[in-house]
Amino acid sequence: MKKENKFFKEWVNRNRNSNITLDEFINTDGVTKLYKDNKFMLMRLNEKTTRNENIQTIRNGAASTELCLAFPDDKKINFINPIDKFLKNFFIYGIYLIKEYKKMHQIEVLGVSVFKNKKKYHPNVRYHPPTQGPGANDVYYTDIKECIIKGNMDNKFYNIPVKVWDIFNSDIKKQRKNK
Repeated sequence: MKKENKFFKEWVNRNRNSNITLDEFINTDGVTKLYKDNKFMLMRLNEKTTRNENIQTIRNGAASTELCLAFPDDKKINFINPIDKFLKNFFIYGIYLIKEYKKMHQIEVLGVSVFKNKKKYHPNVRYHPPTQGPGANDVYYTDIKECIIKGNMDNKFYNIPVKVWDIFNSDIKKQRKNK
């Protein structure tokens, strides 16, 4: 592991609230639960989840992912949060693999960002593995299978229920219409 990546991972662990439970996360202001069963959960993260004055909401929003969308910029480690730029162009979703874990930092998440405006000549959906690089390095894939493989993600992500995708696609249409 590169030294800067190790330092970044330590910084993430130090700054996130590792004790938040699944229920606390679901009830965080700015988190919209779209689907949940005993294996998967689909959430849409809103602007309140990311840049909010409420420190608990900020920490809760960052509890389960190293995408660090809720963290403030930190020039000491060369971390410039890309969220403001992202939110201008994307809707941000998370598909969480729920296991026997009780804390959000233990639950693996597949980040999904969708262009607010359809793009004619390239894919409109990006898949993000849980671990991202320091700074504004956004690791994403346009193929979910490639994301799962290269992100060393749990193979159960290959079996996301059709109902999750139906709700996801329906919500994208709704969000685009309302923007």
